[in-house]
Amino acid sequence: MKINKLIFGVCGIGRGHIYRQLPLISHFAHNSRIVIFAFGESFVFFKSYFKNNTNIKVILVAVPWIHGGPVGINYIKTANEKSNKGVNFTLQNFSAMDQAYKFLSGKPDLVVSDYEPISAQYSYSLNVPLVTIDQQSKYFYDGYPTQLGNLGFIEERARLSLFFPKAEMRIACSFFKPPSDKITYGGFEVKLVPVMIRDEITKLKTNNQEISKNVLIYLSPYSSFVQDAKKVIEILFKFSDYSFHLYVSKKSDFSKIKKQLPKNIKISFHGDKGFSRILSLSSSVICTAGHMFLSEMMFLGKPVYAIPLQTYEQKYNAKIIEDNGFGIMRPQIDSNSLGKFLASIIKFKHNIISDKKVLLNEGSGQAQIVNLLKKMLK
Repeated sequence: MKINKLIFGVCGIGRGHIYRQLPLISHFAHNSRIVIFAFGESFVFFKSYFKNNTNIKVILVAVPWIHGGPVGINYIKTANEKSNKGVNFTLQNFSAMDQAYKFLSGKPDLVVSDYEPISAQYSYSLNVPLVTIDQQSKYFYDGYPTQLGNLGFIEERARLSLFFPKAEMRIACSFFKPPSDKITYGGFEVKLVPVMIRDEITKLKTNNQEISKNVLIYLSPYSSFVQDAKKVIEILFKFSDYSFHLYVSKKSDFSKIKKQLPKNIKISFHGDKGFSRILSLSSSVICTAGHMFLSEMMFLGKPVYAIPLQTYEQKYNAKIIEDNGFGIMRPQIDSNSLGKFLASIIKFKHNIISDKKVLLNEGSGQAQIVNLLKKMLK
């Protein structure tokens, strides 16, 4: 049996990239030697997850923070970004490439990147086929609104063009269908597939239509929440017949009030045990508008009160929820909106389950992607 040599590059901003690549890496680990280029949360996760697998090497890379702007990239803001200063990108990334070459005893057969540009640069330098798998590439399709507030899709396209100017195959995972099936930008071609749903989420899917009064609140750890923690608790306390289960960052101001809560509110931290159980008990969710998390909620048929962060992608994700009656989109939690949301759970849930036009709900895209990658390796 042929032993494939593979590079997987995984973005470290948001766990969605990790969860998308984990089943693919695990699948190919049975008959492959694999290097993972990672940074941030993805490096920490994969370093621990594959620590006993001698066929997999996890290597740290350094990726600059790229700010968006009116022309796509805000060059001066990116140049002045504090997190980009003091980092020796050349030393870190060329060292990573050297380690990869030695571990694989030569060139890889295929490079797969999930929004991680250093693995793509490595593929170009060695003239090795590159496959991109991400959610952002769906923005190459036509028909998106030019602006959402002060944010535009041009910055999404600009980052993709900067990171991955060339790819043998581009795969976009999405929980919704793009507004058009045409792509006229840049001559790119993109294969659209449903989102890969984690096994632990798949196990939670049920036909049970009972509506409980448990509400999960999931706030992204990657940006400060738009509201003061005490104000949020004050609003939730008004709905005393509901139980609110918050999952937040340990670094947030919610951690300071964890021991001073009303009986209908509980706070846990990202990574704490019991999350799946709470999700299964909850009939609805209040959350920031990350793509993977919303994908999982649509798969489970759970209505969403979406509070998007200040990115075009999150704004558009939340717009899909609002425009199609899958929940609501608001800039923050307020009593009036929360009351209306909770009173409409049954209607929102029906809209999600009965939808045939908007959601890509044909199950997980994992099998499709595995088959596409296998064809590349023949």
